[in-house]
Amino acid sequence: MVRCSSRADEPLPGTAPYVAHGWILIEHTGAWSHDIFDGETVLPEVSAALKDYADTYGMRIAFIRRHGRQGHCAIERRRIYISPSLDGLPELWTGSIVHLRDILRWDPLSPALFGCTRCAPISVVCTHGKRDRCCAINGRPVADALDKYSRENWGEEPAIWEISHIAGHRFAPAFMTLPGNYMYGRLTPEEAIAVASAARHGYVDLTKLRGRTSLDAPAQAAELVVAQILAREAQLLTPGLLKATTLVKRTLPHGGDEAEVRVIHPEGRVWNVVLRTIQLPSRPQSCGARPKPCWSWQLYSLHEVSE
Repeated sequence: MVRCSSRADEPLPGTAPYVAHGWILIEHTGAWSHDIFDGETVLPEVSAALKDYADTYGMRIAFIRRHGRQGHCAIERRRIYISPSLDGLPELWTGSIVHLRDILRWDPLSPALFGCTRCAPISVVCTHGKRDRCCAINGRPVADALDKYSRENWGEEPAIWEISHIAGHRFAPAFMTLPGNYMYGRLTPEEAIAVASAARHGYVDLTKLRGRTSLDAPAQAAELVVAQILAREAQLLTPGLLKATTLVKRTLPHGGDEAEVRVIHPEGRVWNVVLRTIQLPSRPQSCGARPKPCWSWQLYSLHEVSE
């Protein structure tokens, strides 16, 4: 069977999932079932409570574990990471709980009130093989390389975690840096090390970037267009530097969509970015699935304007 990630003709910009208010990552060692909330990984009533909790705050919960044998050992306390998508400088918070239900008492948009502290950036790679085999086949070599690099260069404090499904099997390995919640696809182990290292130093590597999950698809693509302009001017993109807002989205008479996005730089520069979708050959979204129509956001026009 041909794997869903075997095709590499689909452009990456604008393909990250939209998660309005950020991510909650909870350490859960051992095996993960096809869907971590299907009642097999944890009790059905706990699964339902966690899903309702995340929906209430417009956030998404994923499970994480350490790479290798350590990720399958019993633990007394679970590490928690909270990466809110709020206005201002993105921050990553960490804390711990004993039982999964303990998180239900927390307000994830005010993590300091519950004993969380700010922490250094982390990177996560999906290795959720029961969800899609591409995630295991493509994700584990990246996790291997990053775990070794992290221990040699950043010490024992975890900087790289395996993560459950975060969307995008066909772009495996699915990879994300936090804070900022920037998602990547198709990274080689060497590229993943460079991306994670950039995040540790406070900036966003543009290599194979899919988008920032707090933005909708056209805004993700528009942010990358402007980030590439800044890169040519030798300016680095830092998490949350640019504010990208989709102003208008319309369906075109001949088919496809068009979106107008405004991207604002904190120094007062403003770009109006117009993007249009182009149709690509149909393809499966996951291994074994039937092909579905596929569209990609492409730059149509770009103007830097005065605010």
